[in-house]
Amino acid sequence: LCLSHSLQDIPRANKWFLKIVGAPVMYMVAQTVTKKRLQRSDPNYNADRAVDEGLLLEVERWMKEGVADSPFHGGDEPSLADLEVRGILHAMQGHIVYQQLLEDCPSLRDWLQRVDSRMSSEK
Repeated sequence: LCLSHSLQDIPRANKWFLKIVGAPVMYMVAQTVTKKRLQRSDPNYNADRAVDEGLLLEVERWMKEGVADSPFHGGDEPSLADLEVRGILHAMQGHIVYQQLLEDCPSLRDWLQRVDSRMSSEK
């Protein structure tokens, strides 16, 4: 693999071919092959709810195992893990999935408020 080549070295016809043919092909692969593999690995897989439910399960796991009974993952003070998870969730603000997470997991909302208030007091 040679990384010294730039995008300008790729012939224009190849670029157009990849844009016009490559994107639809990858979409079809995702819709057919990937869904079938997910369905085989998890009989309860539902393509419409898989992302939302999977994310909710991971957030609940974070709250149960990561934060547990402490105010933060780091105990009484936020740790790097608290800040990283908060950053990921902060990037989701404005999306409906974010609102669903806050509604379905009230402890997450409380934890986010604690992290945000601690961060604003540190400024």
